Amino acid sequence: MGCLYQIILLPFQVMFLIWNLMIAIIKSMFTLIISFYTWGIKSIFNIKPITTTKKINNKESSFDKEAKLWGLTEEDKRIAKEERLSPADYIEAEERDNDDLIDDD
Repeated sequence: MGCLYQIILLPFQVMFLIWNLMIAIIKSMFTLIISFYTWGIKSIFNIKPITTTKKINNKESSFDKEAKLWGLTEEDKRIAKEERLSPADYIEAEERDNDDLIDDD
């Protein structure tokens, strides 16, 4: 029985193992090629998610609209952004002649 196994079944098992190894190598190469391809396209065309830039633009535009409504200068806008204050809070802090906004409690 051992001789039959060595002559007939062992070569098929070896071929099966080699086949599975080749399939695994091909899959990993394919995955690597696809990842480099997509990375190259993103870096060449500088692709960024649309939702992120849209949220930032909406936030900036709402700040600018409110700043225009309150009549802030560019310097005032810069200071308000640095202190993370809305234009209305910045005006209130300036009226109190204070850098920080303190609510009346």
